[in-house]
Amino acid sequence: MIDYIYSLPSFSDIQDFSRDTLRSVLEKNMKNGVLHVPKDYGMFIARKK
Repeated sequence: MIDYIYSLPSFSDIQDFSRDTLRSVLEKNMKNGVLHVPKDYGMFIARKK
């Protein structure tokens, strides 16, 4: 997810933040271990192995 965010041209300002900071923000926005992403940005399915 972090690599995807860094690849988006419209998010170029976010590259000033470290990966750890971005990871922390994403984790804070998770509910019950799930990060909901609007379909405008795509669909991700992640599974633990």
